[in-house]
Amino acid sequence: MTPPVSFTKTTLSYPVYAADFDPYNRGYLVVGGGGGEGRSGVGNKITLLDVTSRATISIAAEIELSSNEDSVMSLANLASKDGLITFAGINSAESAQKAGKNEHFRTFTIQYPERKKASEKAEKAENKPQGHIEFENKCALFKKASTKNDEGAYQRVFRLSPAFRRESGSKRIGAIATGFAKPAEVVIFSATTAAPTAADVILRAELPENAEANDLDIAERSEGSFIVTYAVDCDVYQTNITYDFGTRKPVGQLKEPRMCYSFPYPDVFASAGRPRIRAIRFLTPDYLLLLGNHQNRSGSELFVLRIFDTGPAELVLQKRLPRHVKAGVSLDVCVLDADPVTGARQIVVAVAGQDVSISVYTIEYLGSKRDTLSKFRKFNTMQNVHPLQMTKICFAPFHRPGAVPAPSSQPSKQEPSSSERSPKKKRKGKSKGRSSEPKDTKPATVVTSDPPAASSLPPASGQQFIRLASISMGNTVVVDTFTLVPHSKQNRYILSGSEPTLFSPAVAAVVTSIFVFLVNLFLLQGYFDVQAGGPGMSHVALMPKEWRVALGEATKNMGVQVPGDRFAQVDVAGGEAEEGLI
Repeated sequence: MTPPVSFTKTTLSYPVYAADFDPYNRGYLVVGGGGGEGRSGVGNKITLLDVTSRATISIAAEIELSSNEDSVMSLANLASKDGLITFAGINSAESAQKAGKNEHFRTFTIQYPERKKASEKAEKAENKPQGHIEFENKCALFKKASTKNDEGAYQRVFRLSPAFRRESGSKRIGAIATGFAKPAEVVIFSATTAAPTAADVILRAELPENAEANDLDIAERSEGSFIVTYAVDCDVYQTNITYDFGTRKPVGQLKEPRMCYSFPYPDVFASAGRPRIRAIRFLTPDYLLLLGNHQNRSGSELFVLRIFDTGPAELVLQKRLPRHVKAGVSLDVCVLDADPVTGARQIVVAVAGQDVSISVYTIEYLGSKRDTLSKFRKFNTMQNVHPLQMTKICFAPFHRPGAVPAPSSQPSKQEPSSSERSPKKKRKGKSKGRSSEPKDTKPATVVTSDPPAASSLPPASGQQFIRLASISMGNTVVVDTFTLVPHSKQNRYILSGSEPTLFSPAVAAVVTSIFVFLVNLFLLQGYFDVQAGGPGMSHVALMPKEWRVALGEATKNMGVQVPGDRFAQVDVAGGEAEEGLI
């Protein structure tokens, strides 16, 4: 039985290339994209979507960006008390790039709309309070562009370290990577200010010649201690960073990222080459998930690496994706809450394919004592999710109910701080909070580290869910909602429908096959024995003689007359029983 998954869909006025949820899962999704610099009249926009309801997606705020600059290619969110600080990768105008100035790193502040009270739900939609998006700052974190070598270079990949609910706040770092730059680079910086400068850059890594980072991710071992990994073609690089947010300096000596894993070259006679890494995500700080595409669109595969502080990583698990997935497009994971005693938890994995399908799997981390992972278990496959090619999928982070209130991870400017689907009709939403980007750069707004206001939180509910957003070049945004259930009596959640069963489908099939084989064996042995004159008389022994005799006795006691028996007791005219042929 396919687990139930509800979804809702909306269509925007522009192709969508970037998306990210509120890091504390307050019911909002930020998306961005557009037609680029002066192309076909398609605007460049950032949109705040309210995804609190499982039935509809509504536009809470939207800002239209300059048509003289590039579209939004990447973005990530920090949480503030009543909204978000959104970092976006947007290239400057072509003329500015040729002059060697590309302020690709943009900052926007988002103010959430006030939540409606229960008595206000019947009001008309036009009276609904709207949010607001405002441009805040722009700067360049990559090296100065070179007209000759870096034409078309852009901020391709952007990741922030995960946000945690802590009383002291969740201080985060970020990493960005170039696309089409020569040489390519990865920049790691402190994400504690809305206006980052060179002083906030922690590490700048230059990539090998003619290579660029396809994806990157960050894990946090403890407060201030991070692991950053990125994938270059068939190789994985790793570096460990310990950062003091108070002094704004690294602790100890920084080391250049090292190659921790490289897919081995195949045998000289093998036709298939090495898989190319499309995306990476941490499952735990010690386990890294890779999405690899085989050559010539011959399929995709998931790989799990066990990484170490020193020495090479170890490949511990592989999972081939279904045949209909010729190439993987995007990958994301949702790490559910851990058992407070053992540390065991479930991790949900989603993979977007080139055939606009999404494959969902679960994998179990078995706890800190065993420190191992289970095998992948297929949960669901959703077909025809979008009309055109997907550009990204992302999960909303899951925080266990009743945890410490989410503090604002936002900082001040100067000081760090704490199935096939039927298409739905297009939902019309008015563009709210639209404003043009100012010419002059504004100073970053000082944001406190207080918890989010109660008005910004979604309505409380006993039922728990996780959301998966997917976006496409067809202007569509789809949010799938998966129901969570408590795992037995343990204090943690798992996906509804992913509960462990006594027998897996493979084991059940084997048990059924063995049972059918034994039944046929008994019947065939009984036939041979009857033909030979009785139980245990046949020279054809398909089972031990003791079993054959016991089978005959059991059959006799049950009064079963076996067809084809040559000798039996029959009544004759005199009423006497004589032995004769049937």
